[in-house]
Amino acid sequence: MEIKILSRRGKTHSFNISHWAPIPVGTFNPGVDFYVKNITNSDITENAVGADMETSQSTVLYPGWNVELFKEINCTTVSTLLYGM
Repeated sequence: MEIKILSRRGKTHSFNISHWAPIPVGTFNPGVDFYVKNITNSDITENAVGADMETSQSTVLYPGWNVELFKEINCTTVSTLLYGM
């Protein structure tokens, strides 16, 4: 028996992060869904598009890996966020 984590769109996802890299300042959309890690000690508020959403909305990113799955994020501060998949 195979167990999969599926989004509402039927895409397979994993909670395990095996690749991560910095998110550059500006609109970031790598073409795949991703998780975000706040590498600061403070909450950061950014505009982002959730994996199953069509429009951007403001979200608070807590220090560490956040549980939300995104397809796009607008990063406003350099060297604060990583993306992972």
